[in-house]
This record gives sequence, C-alpha cells and structure tokens, in this order.
Amino acid sequence: MKIEKDIHIGILGCGWLGLELGKSLVEKGYNVSGTTTHTDRLKTIEGNGIKPFLVQCDENQISPTEFFDPLDFLFISLPPGVRKNPENRFDQTIETLIHRIKHTDIKKIIFISSTSVYGNLEGEINEKSPLKPTTKSGEQLLIAENLILNSDIEQVAIVRFGGLIGPNRHPIFSIAKQGILKQPDGYINLIHLQDCIGILNLLLHSSKKRELINGVTPYHPTRKKYYFAMAEIANLTPPKIVKTPGNNRKIKSINLTYTFMVENLLTLS
Repeated sequence: MKIEKDIHIGILGCGWLGLELGKSLVEKGYNVSGTTTHTDRLKTIEGNGIKPFLVQCDENQISPTEFFDPLDFLFISLPPGVRKNPENRFDQTIETLIHRIKHTDIKKIIFISSTSVYGNLEGEINEKSPLKPTTKSGEQLLIAENLILNSDIEQVAIVRFGGLIGPNRHPIFSIAKQGILKQPDGYINLIHLQDCIGILNLLLHSSKKRELINGVTPYHPTRKKYYFAMAEIANLTPPKIVKTPGNNRKIKSINLTYTFMVENLLTLS
C-alpha cells in the first residue's frame, strides 16, 4: 500500500502516545487530526500541527462525528477506562465506533491494544499463545480486538504493546516511591516510545488485510537487574526486594519484522 502525502490520518486519543505519534506524522508531511476529551488539551494538540477535536466516545454515541469524515486512516489509542469506572463498556464503545466507521471512507484502522490480554501466562509468549486476561481492562481489550478483526473494515491492524517508557514516563519512579520491588526474578516486557511510533508507522504502510503483532522490545533482563540499574541512572534509592512469584515470561513476536531503535531500554529519555 502506497501512502500519499495528501491523505488524512486521524488519531482517536491524543494522550501520551497518541500526541507523539501525531507529531511524527505531521513531521512526515501528513494531514493529521487528533482528539481529546479535555478542553485544556486542545491548544497542545493544535500547537503540534494537529487539527484538534473535542470528541466524546462511549457505548451510546460518538460526538461530534465530523472528525471522521475526511479520514483515510485511523489510529485508535483509547484506554478502556475501567479503572476509573468499573462499569465502563469499552467493547460497546468500539462496537459503536465500528458502526460509525462503516459510513466513512476510512480504508484502515490501527488499534493499540496491550499485552494484558495474555493475563498471567508464563514462559515465552507470542501471538499464537493462549489469551487469558485476568483484569477487566484486559477482558475489554480482547473483546474489542475481536470486534475489529471480525469487522467489515477493509484493513485492520492490532498491536499489543508492552509497558510503555519514554520521556517523563518510566516505572522506576513509581517503584522508587513505593520503595519496594516485587517479582524480582521475573522479566521486563517494555517498549520505548520511539519504537512504538516506529512500529505504528510500519503498520500504517503495511498492505496486509488483517494484522496482529506484539510490540515488545526483545530485551528481557530480570526486574531486579533492570530496575536496580535504572535506579542508579535516575539517582534514586534502590527499592527493597519483596519476593513474590509471577511475571516469569518473555513476550515476543513471530509476526513482526522490525529493527528496534532503543534496544537495551536503559534510558530515561
């Protein structure tokens, strides 16, 4: 699939990842529109060359719908929102969204999901591994994935990202604040913002009709080794070790051909 510079790309959800994705697409010369549910974010979005829209998405309606009308491609970067509202039906929101997309000229959607759909599965995990989400968020994401994969939309891609790190975002700060590190013998399954954007750009250009990949950097030191090293880099007091089982897994991809830019993840930038 050839991507022309005059096409219009939409990002539903310009949060931490969505905004950076939008900035990268603008730099490449694309026409980019982005949404937020917070009025105070509109200026930030617009200031980065993205046409801003205040859009509300829920299981009953998506408003306003003008955001979708000029789009050729759509990234969906929405959190399930069940932590704040356990009764939230993200799956029904996606169902409403798919219905709206059917009435547009959108050729492809790229849905940002999470490795939480694997639940507590251990060992080496890839896209063929069983799906056993153990959280409400993971359950909702899995239903949403299936709705999208089984939809009539011409092309769809789903990426299951691991833990996201990048500028102003790293789990070492919350771990240091708590002062404890659980599951020290487990492995990290993270990915840097720079590679998130690289993979999303790769999916944008892919000609496959249906695509499903894991987005996790193939760097899996133990949590103890990694977070102690990160504490030193961040000049933080190393956390106390609390021996708990779990997280004994390495998430990989058998569907992704991509060269990672940030390989060892020993960075705060």
